[in-house]
Amino acid sequence: MKLNRMLLVVAGLAVCRLAGAAGLQWYEAGDWATLRGQHASAPWVVHFWGMSCSPCRQELPAWSRFIRDHPDARVTFIEVEQADPSAVQAVLEKAGLAESDQRLSSDGFDVAERYAIDRRWHGETPMTLLISPDGQAQKVTGTMDFDRLTAWTGLDRP
Repeated sequence: MKLNRMLLVVAGLAVCRLAGAAGLQWYEAGDWATLRGQHASAPWVVHFWGMSCSPCRQELPAWSRFIRDHPDARVTFIEVEQADPSAVQAVLEKAGLAESDQRLSSDGFDVAERYAIDRRWHGETPMTLLISPDGQAQKVTGTMDFDRLTAWTGLDRP
């Protein structure tokens, strides 16, 4: 059964890529260190969400507005549930996030992967990390306060 699910996910992601889903990329175990290195020079926001998480899906349009209003913000979205890529793509398109930096978990987030990201993270979603250029991370569990996020990024200053 798990093999069938993985084949479905792989096929779905391939279809999304062929259809021009530029924002969707795989997130695999061990990618965290690479992503942190790529974003080390500026404030970086990482939002972990899941397809089965109602608050996650409800706030996606607000994330879209934030990105539209703050195009210089560096935001990465990571879907953590091994969801069907075509379903994720449809949700992202509806929310206006199809072209954002989106990652889909290829293997789910096990204890070791969550520990590598935040030692106190037990898998609850939505969860957002605000990572400063010096690598210090602030964890926000639950839906985002976008005024707080704007202030943290410094994008509200002239």
